[in-house]
Amino acid sequence: MRTLLYDFRRALLNSSTLVLLAALVAVGAAVGYMAYAQMTGQGKLFGIAYTVTPNSSAVKVEGLVYDYTGNPVKDNTVTVKLLECSEGGAGASMPACSVVAEWTARTGERFKAELRRGSTNASVNLEIRVANRYGSSLSWSSGIRCFPADMHTSLGIGFGSTFNKTWLAVGEVIPLEGGGYRLAVAVAPPDCNYSEVAGSKLYYTVYNETPGRLAYAGELGASGVGVFDLKAAGSGKALYLELETRRGRVRLDTPVSLAGSSALKGWIVAAMLVSSNVLAFLYPIAVMLTAYNLVAKPRSTGALEFVLARPVTRLQLFLSRFAAGALASAASPLLATAAMHLVISWAVGSPPPLEDSALLAAGIAASMLAYYSVFYSIAASAKGKSYLLLAVVVYIVFTVLWAPIAFAIAVAVRGTPDPAAVQQAYYFNPSVAFQAATEALHLKYGQAAVQAALKPAYVAAAAAAWVLLPLVAAWLAFRKANLSQ
Repeated sequence: MRTLLYDFRRALLNSSTLVLLAALVAVGAAVGYMAYAQMTGQGKLFGIAYTVTPNSSAVKVEGLVYDYTGNPVKDNTVTVKLLECSEGGAGASMPACSVVAEWTARTGERFKAELRRGSTNASVNLEIRVANRYGSSLSWSSGIRCFPADMHTSLGIGFGSTFNKTWLAVGEVIPLEGGGYRLAVAVAPPDCNYSEVAGSKLYYTVYNETPGRLAYAGELGASGVGVFDLKAAGSGKALYLELETRRGRVRLDTPVSLAGSSALKGWIVAAMLVSSNVLAFLYPIAVMLTAYNLVAKPRSTGALEFVLARPVTRLQLFLSRFAAGALASAASPLLATAAMHLVISWAVGSPPPLEDSALLAAGIAASMLAYYSVFYSIAASAKGKSYLLLAVVVYIVFTVLWAPIAFAIAVAVRGTPDPAAVQQAYYFNPSVAFQAATEALHLKYGQAAVQAALKPAYVAAAAAAWVLLPLVAAWLAFRKANLSQ
């Protein structure tokens, strides 16, 4: 037993295995930073609420910049470009646009720009770019004529908005830790008469079927933009808003949905999923090398025969080497996902949901264990360069070429290449657990086109089969294999 434990520790603490572990943890941290960079590059960590006031000679833009928690962002570089567009010549499909005025400034959370128009006949477009420590975000406002029917094009919110026909734009609804919500609002009154907006009061209620009694949210300033904290008023999955102006009450035509988690959490997890696809390609390579270092290479040098000269049976040697590699294969994605979680938490300032990171880590770990069993089976049958050749072929089949293979399996089994059938082809892939985890997270945040294609019971059975069947095949080959050089 002492000899067996010694061999297990030596296999687990093999320098090559430790280097791979350290490298994969570093990759996990890098993937976390990639997820952060993806969010900042897409402007996902902050929003812009702005209003536009055009007249015959100029266009005035007023805005407010706020972060993913709804708090103001005080240090911004704002660029506003005024474009005038004329119809193209014969056969032209797009109007010709040119920049006639540009305004750039370092500002606090609020900015105010006024740009002179070049022609009163041309149609007008705006390009607004805001850059800060959270990245850069670009917003467009097109066709900014000041008519009530077009007023929804005269205001906007950078997080993605819900508009009514004439007055109100509502940005991302941000759940607050202690309960309630925070949201950005932009208001554009008919005929751009902002004197009607100044001092207007915002009311709200949360409901399921019919709006109940309204609660007071706050008062709008003269610019028509603001961020409001809404305490719990009613219960349900929809937010109803009304604005009390000098002309009377104006309500938001479309209720704002409160279903699901905050957008920030969804964006973080979406970025994690996209970035973790890097791991899906790298980890099988690491597992392949682990099986090579623990079995295929020692077989080619005769080292395993030397170990068997001690009081260790062939089965014990087989299981100890498998256990050492399996532990390393499962631990590395857990450590790497933890590194990814910590890097995102540090960079963004808000951690991904712990249960989401845990689900992703478990999916990767289970898939890597399945891959290790497959490569271990190959190592028990082949050694040295023969192992590497076969292992590389298996890797290419299950990663690089899997998309067309999954398509063919879907057609063969289900008779149709619909997305659900293609996704279910992953039952025949060692990474089925990772795919199931990513599918579950996509569904949780409403980002998947396929609805629950992978069944948990089938995933568990497939993942277990991918570990046990290759392991049995490996033992059948290993017990009769020639272990001498």
